[in-house]
This record gives sequence, C-alpha cells and structure tokens, in this order.
Amino acid sequence: MAVKMTLAMVATALAPMLITAYYNLSATQAHIAAVELRNLEQLAQSTAGRLSQLLGDSRNLADYVGTDTISSATSPSDAQQHQGDPPPSWKAW
Repeated sequence: MAVKMTLAMVATALAPMLITAYYNLSATQAHIAAVELRNLEQLAQSTAGRLSQLLGDSRNLADYVGTDTISSATSPSDAQQHQGDPPPSWKAW
C-alpha cells in the first residue's frame, strides 16, 4: 500500500513538470526553426545580390573589352592610307 501511494505521489509531482517541459521544448524548437529560416533567407538574398553584381560587372567588362577591341582594330586599307599621319590626339598640337 505504501508503494502504491509513493508511486501516485511521484506521478502527480512529475506530470506537470513533464507537460511544461514538453511545451517549452516544442516552443523553443519552433522559434529556432523560424530564426534559422530567416537567417537562411537573408543569406540567400545576400548571395543573390553578390551574384547579380558579379554578372553585371562581367557584362560591363565584356562590353568594354569588346568595344575597345573593335574600335582599335582598323582595316588594312585604313592603316595604309594613314600610315604617316599622327594620331588624332596629336593633331591639336
């Protein structure tokens, strides 16, 4: 009889603590999941911004190199006609 009474008292004392602990665990896990999701979204946006900047810079560099190469390349007939002429920047002198 004393054993039954002891087990009943222990169960009665532990039940509210177990329920509270489970509730706290569930709430904490949900909060941590939300924080991690927010951090992951921020990381994704930051990475997307950096990739966008890299693509834009690469496109601008390709445009610059392409137009610079095309504008500096002259046909052989132009080169033969202006072989003795000074460069256009020197004509002002």
